[in-house]
Amino acid sequence: MNPENNEINQPREATQSAPPAQPPVQTPPRKVPPQTPPSGWQQPPQGKPPFGWIPPQGYQAQQYTPPAPQYAAPAYQLPHKRVDSDDVLAQAKTPRSFVVILLAWIFGLMFSNFIIQGGLGLSVPIVNIVFYGIALWYFRGKKSAFSMSSLLLLIPIFLLSFGFLVSDSGMTQMITTLVLIVLIPLQLTKMSGCSLADIFSPRIIPDVFVSILKPFNFLDAPFKAIRISRDDKKTSNHISKALIGVVCAIPFMIIFIWLFSGADAVFSEILSRIFEDIDIWSIVRDLILGTAIAIFVAAWFITLRGRRTPKLNESNFGGKTDGTAIAAFLFIINIIQLAFVAVQFAYLFSPRDSLPGGILVAEYARSGFFQLVWVVVISALLITTVIIIARKKENGRLPLPVSISVTILILCSYVIFASGIYRMMMYIGKHDLTVKRVFSTWLMILLALCITGAIIKLWIPKFKSLAWVCGCVIAMTLLINIVNINGVIAKYNVDQYFESGYTREIYMEVLRDLGPAASKDTARLLEVPDGEVRENAQKTLRYHYSDLQEKTWKSYCLTDFAAQKIFDDKEIEPFGYVDYCDFGRRRISQER
Repeated sequence: MNPENNEINQPREATQSAPPAQPPVQTPPRKVPPQTPPSGWQQPPQGKPPFGWIPPQGYQAQQYTPPAPQYAAPAYQLPHKRVDSDDVLAQAKTPRSFVVILLAWIFGLMFSNFIIQGGLGLSVPIVNIVFYGIALWYFRGKKSAFSMSSLLLLIPIFLLSFGFLVSDSGMTQMITTLVLIVLIPLQLTKMSGCSLADIFSPRIIPDVFVSILKPFNFLDAPFKAIRISRDDKKTSNHISKALIGVVCAIPFMIIFIWLFSGADAVFSEILSRIFEDIDIWSIVRDLILGTAIAIFVAAWFITLRGRRTPKLNESNFGGKTDGTAIAAFLFIINIIQLAFVAVQFAYLFSPRDSLPGGILVAEYARSGFFQLVWVVVISALLITTVIIIARKKENGRLPLPVSISVTILILCSYVIFASGIYRMMMYIGKHDLTVKRVFSTWLMILLALCITGAIIKLWIPKFKSLAWVCGCVIAMTLLINIVNINGVIAKYNVDQYFESGYTREIYMEVLRDLGPAASKDTARLLEVPDGEVRENAQKTLRYHYSDLQEKTWKSYCLTDFAAQKIFDDKEIEPFGYVDYCDFGRRRISQER
């Protein structure tokens, strides 16, 4: 048998040639992150082993191949999560938070109607009592009891709020409002347990700023609380049923009022008078403003109660500025200050008949007070800035050259303060008192008290200078609230006029701008022999009476009740609209 025939007997598939092999696909090398070899693996020598190299026992002569990286889908990125969101939103779910939203809405309506539209006066202590009634109820039972320092701070807060009931001085009310804007967030931050720092220490300042800004990040917390309470079956059932009952009663109420008005003329007259005094736009404005205020107050309370107490910040608040540069800066400033102080002792405080340049002694003594007020203010800011930014030693003291320079600057400021007060006394002796002169002097006295704490801080580092400054500000603000500033100014001016034998000029414009608080002393001018003064006093009292009639019970204070009695006793009639505008020299719109 031919062996070549064996190929014929082979299967057909075997006789066919295999397809040519495809070249391998060249994949670009990829960067493989370094992998840690398993324990026990030993790195072989690179290249040819050196002569005499003996493999260790158990050595395996192969390269370690790290496992191929596992490619997976990218991880899901969580959305941005607000700080303290879990605690705040958990607090929003509580029934207490739902109740505080309703109370905050009532407070917002009262704030809009009583203060924004009604004015400052009796309304301020009423609204403040309601505000702190809500706050004390809501924060009660938050992990720990209220701190004693936060409760003690309530005393000046309430005294300042009742100060609006004592005096109607616009400047006094502005200063008191600014102080309350600082004290109330400070007190709530400490009372709610959102700060472990002392109440008048620098470490509490960041916590107060956080407590004020945090509500703006959680303005949705009140709405979440309402939604959660709506999902509660028991609460939602009661609320929905009550709303259905109120809606169903409205048509019947309208029908009954219409029928009763047609049946009884007296009832109809009473209703007409009631609705005549109702201003629809005022109600709409109160609803809009009150709701906006309620959203912020509710979010503020919820964030304060929901936040965890942060850890006490132990960081050092000392500055890092080199003392040499500060000492050189203060050296130049002190040269100018000492030169001015020398002039004060040479020409102002010592008796002289003449001054250089033909300047009159009386005019020299009565000028420059308000410029000196600015000098004291700038000096106080410089002293505060230096104490904050200067690099301190390990014992907390400033470098000796800086301490001496700041002490000299403070002592010069006291001389400037004395010069300013002396000039003001001379000026008041020639002219009348005014609100601007009184409060400029008040500001200088306050700054003098504050920089006293600065000089103590320089040499006694443990002295709490910020607490000293806050105490001085509170005490001086309480002082101007206890004293009726406008009444004091009017009494002084009228007394000086009487003591001069009716020869001194009295400025009726000053008495006019003091308002009803000056009515008691203005009425004394009705008995002077000068007919022009009597006529101007009569017009001033009528002007005060017109101002008093524009007030409502919400803006009333104690001086207004005394002024009303004087108007009744003297039979004073208020100005008409045209005469009021003409005498007051004010542009009053027709909408007033």
